[in-house]
Amino acid sequence: MLMKSLSIVAVIPACFLVYYGAVMLFMVPGYPGESYFATGRVIYGCVPVTLGVGLFLLARWFWNRSRVGR
Repeated sequence: MLMKSLSIVAVIPACFLVYYGAVMLFMVPGYPGESYFATGRVIYGCVPVTLGVGLFLLARWFWNRSRVGR
C-alpha cells in the first residue's frame, strides 16, 4: 500500500511539470526573430518536461514494486 501511495504522490507533480514545461516550450511566444533555443525557453521548458518524465518513470517503478510481493 505504501508503494502505491508513493506512486500517486509522484504522479501529481509529474503531471504539473510536464504541463508547465510543454506550455513554456510551445505556447509562450517570444518576440519576432527570437531564436527558438533561447536560454529561458530551454530552462523553463525542457528541464520541467525532463523532470516530469523522470517522475512518471519513478511512479511506474513504485507501482510495479507494489505488485511484486503478491
